Amino acid sequence: MHGSLRIVEQCSSDLTAYATVPIAFEVCEVLDARALEALSCGMPFESTPLNRTWIKDYDTCPGHHPTEWPDKFDLTEWIFLGAFRDAVRMGCAAAVAGASARELLDHSSDAALLWDLRVDPRTRRSGTGSALLARVEAWALARGARRLCVETQQINVPAFRFYVRHGFRLIRASPGAYPAFPDEIRLILEKKLEA
Repeated sequence: MHGSLRIVEQCSSDLTAYATVPIAFEVCEVLDARALEALSCGMPFESTPLNRTWIKDYDTCPGHHPTEWPDKFDLTEWIFLGAFRDAVRMGCAAAVAGASARELLDHSSDAALLWDLRVDPRTRRSGTGSALLARVEAWALARGARRLCVETQQINVPAFRFYVRHGFRLIRASPGAYPAFPDEIRLILEKKLEA
């Protein structure tokens, strides 16, 4: 690849460009009840491969596309980041801190929330996600957060592994949290932030 990776802050009015990076992924393994039990005890886990795979695209779910966020949320305390190599957008991230994070997290005044992290499928595993996450962590610390939380699902094993590799731990698994997707389990992970 040419050029170095640049992480730049972007405006919430530019969410159409943000959304050009797809968030879709192939579901080919899941974290089953045994894996979640092991994780809750701090033990190693193994995913379960699926016989039938499918593509999950959160952007196609009503209310979840980035261009719909301004209609659902006050984006005042949010940050939007773009990762570029030369002029090519490699990935994006969105995070929220302060009172808006407390509303979304239903607790704790010392946490920020990583709302969205996406890397172009053609460039995944290139360090883009790690660079975006590091920038979000620095931003959250500067706003007084001592913890960073993120939500994923038991069907998104690559994302879960990514967060665990970066120091996050599972703090809550909530079956039935998504009425439109009854087979998906909401997973909340957190990482303690240090200056």
